[in-house]
Amino acid sequence: MNRRRAKEIFDHALDEEPARRDAFLERTCGPATRREVERLLAAHARSDGFLRRPAADRVQAERLAPGARVGSY
Repeated sequence: MNRRRAKEIFDHALDEEPARRDAFLERTCGPATRREVERLLAAHARSDGFLRRPAADRVQAERLAPGARVGSY
């Protein structure tokens, strides 16, 4: 199984409507690659989209003045 190929197929599968993904996977990959792509799709479905939202939207924190330090940062 080629992980790079599985990632490419995964990216394209995300563009497919969920109802059409099975047929897409049937056309585009063999059994081992399909298992890997399905694993990636399942992990994607479980994710909460943390990379799609800015971290500041997820944190309930006070506003910090520019240049303020938080801990050692």
